[in-house]
Amino acid sequence: MKNYRKLFIVILIFLSGSCSKYDCWQVGVPDATKEGKNRSGCIVNGIVVRPTTPMMFGYAPHRLIYEKDTGRVYISLRDTYGGTVGDECGRPWAIDVRLAAYNVFDIGKFRDNDIYATVEIQSHPHNHPHEEFVVYRYRPDLEGLSASVEITRLDTNNRIISGIFDFEAYEEIDADEFNQNEKIHVINGVFDLRY
Repeated sequence: MKNYRKLFIVILIFLSGSCSKYDCWQVGVPDATKEGKNRSGCIVNGIVVRPTTPMMFGYAPHRLIYEKDTGRVYISLRDTYGGTVGDECGRPWAIDVRLAAYNVFDIGKFRDNDIYATVEIQSHPHNHPHEEFVVYRYRPDLEGLSASVEITRLDTNNRIISGIFDFEAYEEIDADEFNQNEKIHVINGVFDLRY
């Protein structure tokens, strides 16, 4: 029993080591692949979102839904950075990126009118006294924004969808009210997921 306790303490010490500022930005967005490797990522205003954390607090790191009859592709990416207010690299506690593309029945590029997207930035964990969410949305009816999704593989037999994406979004103040002075840029988005 003592050996297990020692091993647990060694593992805990190893895992609790903090990164330096230089190490914070070494992990980039994964390569764009088309093999169903279950990876995804993007860059949100310079912060890499690369869902690698296993199921945490009820959230899967990434998720893909494909409705074959309607051609709707729904992608959700969530990255958590730990701590109570984010990490020493200046990242928030969590970033959620959600993207829906419609009329996807084959590979190709989809723009503006067939895309809806949301970015939610969470400053603190749930139930924290200073918990704050900032939501940014892309909708085709909002002027001054652009969005693009390219499906590079749509394999309904093996249940794999792969692609790349980017979009801009305004901060949402209320259901139909947006702060157009607060724009967020999501670039280098990739996904290679099974559904």
